[in-house]
Amino acid sequence: MKYRNIPMRLKNWDYRNAGAYFVTINIEERHKQFFGKIKDGIMHPSEIGFLAERFWMEIPNHFAHVRLENFVLMPDHVHGVLVLDGKVCANTVSPLQCNGLTVQCNGPAVQCNGPAVQCNGPAVQNSRPSINQKMSSISPKPGSLSTIIRSYKSVVSKNARKTTPSFKWQKLFNDHIIRDQRAFENIQRYIINNPKKWEENKLLKRKNSGV
Repeated sequence: MKYRNIPMRLKNWDYRNAGAYFVTINIEERHKQFFGKIKDGIMHPSEIGFLAERFWMEIPNHFAHVRLENFVLMPDHVHGVLVLDGKVCANTVSPLQCNGLTVQCNGPAVQCNGPAVQCNGPAVQNSRPSINQKMSSISPKPGSLSTIIRSYKSVVSKNARKTTPSFKWQKLFNDHIIRDQRAFENIQRYIINNPKKWEENKLLKRKNSGV
């Protein structure tokens, strides 16, 4: 698949736009290595690691406009490439985990881990539109990269904490817009080789520290 050129990351870039995105998500306490261990260049997932990998692979089941490319599970983080087709439709996007208030007019209410509201008439005019507009402008947009990753992190956390209450992701995540085919191929290789590089880096650190 060839990817058209995409502008470098800008402050006002819309992360619902079509393109390939390289994502890195770290756990909060990286020394704990919740996801497993690397031995001889091969990642051996823990129970939580299997959860993190499983839910990543399920992302397209909940976000139809997303295609997955290379992914790797590491002891304290994950790397993956998500390709968005830019065709975000609210009716085809369903979060992996929902934890808020759902409101549906002229139809059945849906309750998702919280109170549901059902309205059977015309929408009520909000008396504070300026506040709603401000919140809307700073909130992740449906189908955006932030919404996808937030949903992924949430469902992994919910299930991981059933056995390991201390599990926690870092609050944010790192992302990079892949701008052309060469960058895409380099990142794909980087992801594949990451477990092997992990051990090489550990040996280099020990050598430099004289251990």
